[in-house]
Amino acid sequence: MGKSSIRKFSYLDYDIEIIRQRRNLPAISKLEPRLGIEVRYGLKFDGQLTDWSDFVEATDDEPSANALVEKGLQRARALRKQERSLVVSPAA
Repeated sequence: MGKSSIRKFSYLDYDIEIIRQRRNLPAISKLEPRLGIEVRYGLKFDGQLTDWSDFVEATDDEPSANALVEKGLQRARALRKQERSLVVSPAA
C-alpha cells in the first residue's frame, strides 16, 4: 500500500492536505484474482491526520477526495467562527 499527497493548500490560516492510499483489489477467491486497485483518501488538517474515506475502486475515487476537501473547508470555517465568538468586543 502506498500513500501519497495529492492536494495541499491553506484556507483561513489552516493547512489542509489530502492523502491518497492505494492497494490492490482483494481477490474474489484463491482461483479468481481481481485486477485493479482500490483507493481511499485521508484528510490531514493542520498537521494531524483526522479522517479517512472508505476504500473504493480507483475509477470511483474523485467523489471521495472531493468530500474530504469539503470536510476540511467546513472544519476551518467552524474553527474560525469559534475563534471569533471567543473574542470579546472592547465595547462590551
